[in-house]
Amino acid sequence: MKNSKPILDDGEERYAFLDDPRFVRDATDLELDAIKNNKGDIFADFPNGGEHLSVVQVKNDDGTYSSRIRDLGMFIQWHQKDVPCTEVFELQQFINWYNEEVTPTVLTGEKPDESWTEWIELDADGKVVDYFTTTNPNPKYDWYEIGGRWKNMLLRLDGRNVNSCPIGELDFESEINRLKTEANRVYDYFEKCIGDASRTWRPLSELWADESIETVNEKRDIYHNQDSIKTIRANDTDKFYGLSGYDFDEFLVSREEFVAKKSANPFGTYCFLDATSGDEIGDWTGSECGMFGQDIRKEEDWENKNQALLKSFPSDYIITIVDCHI
Repeated sequence: MKNSKPILDDGEERYAFLDDPRFVRDATDLELDAIKNNKGDIFADFPNGGEHLSVVQVKNDDGTYSSRIRDLGMFIQWHQKDVPCTEVFELQQFINWYNEEVTPTVLTGEKPDESWTEWIELDADGKVVDYFTTTNPNPKYDWYEIGGRWKNMLLRLDGRNVNSCPIGELDFESEINRLKTEANRVYDYFEKCIGDASRTWRPLSELWADESIETVNEKRDIYHNQDSIKTIRANDTDKFYGLSGYDFDEFLVSREEFVAKKSANPFGTYCFLDATSGDEIGDWTGSECGMFGQDIRKEEDWENKNQALLKSFPSDYIITIVDCHI
């Protein structure tokens, strides 16, 4: 793991984690609307064009979080240098920072309090021997909720929308028709936004693979400054595109291809956990997600594979929609 330390231009090095209050500021009203609840490096959409922002979530005294902007420009004499995390934190300091609270400790040979969910073992000299947690040793995601953002996404043959039901009670035909109607509505909006502009542009995946463009920010700038992308963004009054909506590159296909893809996986999910496999932790299939919703691995031909899985189980097997993330 790497963090950063600002260094004075005169060569004097001073360690400071970049969430240090000296290097974050309140977001402007315009920035708040653009970043919403996102964290990390994002490309925010502003009326005057894109701007790259580095967003951190700062914990408030009441336990809530606020979005703030990391801004080294607040101290012009500083510049950023990546350094190993071990140069910034001692291990115990890092654990406390990561947990956002002081983690309880025991000396080697002592027993932890039964109410603790995590603790640090220290030797007689106060050095970290081990770090313990009572959480699942085989975790896949760090948070989940039945339904969640996809509450009642399953449509039953009796017309009810639910979070869980037997597979045999799913109304596939009606769901496919609904997905086609929605896909056509979305494509209508794309055609309104693109207008007479070119319907071809360099996709982001192509720019990521272009080794002649050196930095990530340069790739982002080239992508977002293409005429077609700027036209779509300028006409996107409903905020369909960007961080929480559709990717621009999804529309580099015809209407027929778009509708076919969007309706190919009724009741489909990002990944699938088969709890009937006999494995203690189940059999995971599908794509794999990392932090901030980024794909670690994208399952090829997932729409067809997901449908084959759904239809491979007996009709009385239960399907449950789970919202989870890391």
